[in-house]
Amino acid sequence: MATIRCTGKLEAQIGMKLPAIPDVSPFDWHANLLWLDGKKHILFCSDATRLSCLTPEVSKSQIRELPWLLKSALRSVMADERFAHGSIERVIAAQDPIALARTANRSVLGTINDNTMHIRFLRERSEGQSQIGLSELHHHLNHMPMKPNGWKHAIESFKQDFVDAVA
Repeated sequence: MATIRCTGKLEAQIGMKLPAIPDVSPFDWHANLLWLDGKKHILFCSDATRLSCLTPEVSKSQIRELPWLLKSALRSVMADERFAHGSIERVIAAQDPIALARTANRSVLGTINDNTMHIRFLRERSEGQSQIGLSELHHHLNHMPMKPNGWKHAIESFKQDFVDAVA
């Protein structure tokens, strides 16, 4: 079972008080509401691997469908990274069922805050050129060395810990 652990900003957007679930599974994700150019996006970050997935613009009604948003964003990241179709489907299926809870993991929240700054910087730097796309943002975020991963890239940790686990 996977859990999407939401920040307070996202919990408020969902409109319900989420429980604090203490157990952490390898398939847990953390989610934060991110505003870019006045539009809402959700940034997901894997607890175990720090893989990050950013959604396209979302509406308030879509925010209530966090499990679907996570699966869609994760599928996009994996497809962009050229994972085999079978691997993608196994990883997506391994997420079910998905519970929602409050987050309190300061380490993952730090990663989310760092990634938010990277996203804002990359978008700002690309102004005047063609707008940077989700694929480029994902590639940048997931190919940076991460201290919680022993300085491995998030995509490498994801391949080892996630994809190999459900193979």
